[in-house]
Amino acid sequence: AHNTKAAQQAEAEAEVEVEVEEAHAMEEKAVHTVAFIMSDGDNLQILQNDFITERFFNSPQRGSLPVSWSYAPCMAVLMPNALEWAMGQLTANDTLSAGPSGVGYAFPQLFPEGADVAYGQATDLLMRASEQSLVNVIGVVPSRQSLTQLVRAEAVTSIVWFEFGPSSMGYSALHGNFDMQEGVPVVAPRLNLWGEGATGDEVGVEGLVNELSAMPKNTSLSAGYSIVVVTPSHNYSDVVRAGELLMAEGGFEVVVPEVLIARLVANTQAKIDCPMPTGTWADQAGDLPKCSLPGDGTCLLQCTRMVGEGRVPVPVRCDLGVCSEDLSLSDDHLNFLCADGSVCPASL
Repeated sequence: AHNTKAAQQAEAEAEVEVEVEEAHAMEEKAVHTVAFIMSDGDNLQILQNDFITERFFNSPQRGSLPVSWSYAPCMAVLMPNALEWAMGQLTANDTLSAGPSGVGYAFPQLFPEGADVAYGQATDLLMRASEQSLVNVIGVVPSRQSLTQLVRAEAVTSIVWFEFGPSSMGYSALHGNFDMQEGVPVVAPRLNLWGEGATGDEVGVEGLVNELSAMPKNTSLSAGYSIVVVTPSHNYSDVVRAGELLMAEGGFEVVVPEVLIARLVANTQAKIDCPMPTGTWADQAGDLPKCSLPGDGTCLLQCTRMVGEGRVPVPVRCDLGVCSEDLSLSDDHLNFLCADGSVCPASL
C-alpha cells in the first residue's frame, strides 16, 4: 500500500511540475482559472465521519473535477491508517492540502514567542509525513509575521489564507489577494460556496457562477484566478455542478489549487496585489480585529474591531499601497501609523 501511495503522490507531483513548466511558457489566454478547496479538514471527527460518506470523499463522482481536500496533517501520527487510505484513494483530480492551520486548528499569530517556532516545526514535520505542499491558514490578523514560521517550513510551497473577517464575507475577506513572502505565494480565497445566496461572498452554486462570470478572463492578471472555499453546507456534487455550469458558459478552467497558484505566480511574474503589513499593529489589534480588503484592485485595509477594551465596531483603515512596513496603531486605535509616525491615509 505504501508503494502505491508513493507512486500516486509522485505522479501527482510530476503533473504539478509539468503545469509549472507549462505556466512559464503560457501565452496570455482569455480564461478565468478556478480552484475549489473543501473546508473543515482540520476537524478530526469530520475526517472519520462525514468526510468518508458519499456526500464528500466517497462520492461516486469524485475525480470528475479537480478539487483539493483539506486534511489535518496530524492524522499522520493520530490515525495513520486513515491518512494512508485517503492517499491511496486519490485520483489525478484530487489533492490533500493541510487543513487550517497546519498541524492543527490554530491562529498562528496568537502563539507566544517560542511556541510559534515549535508550531512551524511540527507543521513542517507532519506535512512532509503527509506528503502535502499547500497549507490552508485561518488567520485573524493579516500580518506578515503571522506566517513567518510557515513560509520557512521546507514542506510549504504555497499558502491559502482564510481571513477570519466580517461574518458576511466567510473566509474570503481578503478577496483573492495575492502576496509573496520569502518566495512563498500567499493567496486568499475569492468566494465561498456557502449557503444559497445569489450574490456576495457567500453564495450557492448559481450565485457562484454569476459572481465568477463577472471576473476577468485573463491569465496574466491576478484577478483572473479564483480560489473557492467549499463549506459543509455544500457537497461534492454541488462542486461538480458548479464546474459543469462554468464549462457550459465557457472561458473557465478548473484546476487544483496547487496548480492555480503555480500558474498565478508564473503568468503574473509574481506581481503581488497588496502586501500583508508588518509591525506592532498586529499585536495591538487584539484577537479578532475583523479585517478585510475590498477586492477591487485597491489596497485599503479595513479592520472594524480594534477600538477600546470592548473592541467597539469602528472602522480603522490604511492604504497599504502607501505604507505597509512597520505599521503601528495610534494610542486610541483609531488610526494606522506609518513607520515615520505619520497617519496612514484612510481613503484612496
